[in-house]
Amino acid sequence: MPQTVQSIRRLPADVLLLLDTGGALNPAMRTNATRDLALRLVSQLRAGDRIAVLQFGGRVDLIQPWTSERNSVNHALRTILSSGTRTLMVEALTAAEVELKTTPIGNRHIVLITDGGDLSVENSALRESVARLLSTQATIHVLSYTSLGRKGINKIHRQHLTTVTANKRKSAQDIADEIVRPNSPEAKDTKLKRKLYLVIETDFQMWRHSRDYAKGLEKNEQWLAWLAEESGGEMTLPRAKEEFPGEADRMAREIDSQYLVTYRPNRTESSGPGELRRIEVFPRRIGLRLRSRRSYVAR
Repeated sequence: MPQTVQSIRRLPADVLLLLDTGGALNPAMRTNATRDLALRLVSQLRAGDRIAVLQFGGRVDLIQPWTSERNSVNHALRTILSSGTRTLMVEALTAAEVELKTTPIGNRHIVLITDGGDLSVENSALRESVARLLSTQATIHVLSYTSLGRKGINKIHRQHLTTVTANKRKSAQDIADEIVRPNSPEAKDTKLKRKLYLVIETDFQMWRHSRDYAKGLEKNEQWLAWLAEESGGEMTLPRAKEEFPGEADRMAREIDSQYLVTYRPNRTESSGPGELRRIEVFPRRIGLRLRSRRSYVAR
């Protein structure tokens, strides 16, 4: 049913950086890369916006409470952000919900940098934490390591245990010869002769674990994309680390261009507290592209 818009305004943003520093099985996930992206994003936010930082890798830590001081956020990212061993997704989403509820409703944002971890969306605890997070009415922007992770796993642990290739795996002696004697006949011989090599994966347990993780990343990509879209945000899938600076700038523009739209529901519409209401926002101007959250919880 059409509604009459009463106001459109921009409020200072509350931006929670939710940074996954685990991902031991994802060869593409690097804490330094995540840190650099977060630092660039912070530098692009508007003055007056507030920022908090949660890291989750082995444990969930609030390394920076809410502040509008950029220097404090930068210091926390540079000195406290650290790598962990596991992605504690459920605990991280629960902690994010708690932190967001301490901020005013209207312009809440989460920047989630992760690959989703090793929990599938079928996990009941994960589903419940996602539902609670959506009830905070925050816009969720996701930068996903899933695509880069699959690419890295496929390079290290190929699809089959045995592979026929023209590229020989270099030994330590081969590398040393290329550095110390780059023009020697022996070093050139490995470059010039065309041979086929049969590569056999001997660590079957690690190979199977990595291949299973790669399959899980495909499912993670789907539910992370749904989470972003449902909240009015967007998920990005960088194909290379060189794309990270541009993605940080784009996220900052998305946050800066968000506006709060208010309306008074029609009398025929139920107004019970806690009710989930589905909404759609359409522009009147042709060619204008809008993105909005799909629902909100009535207060």
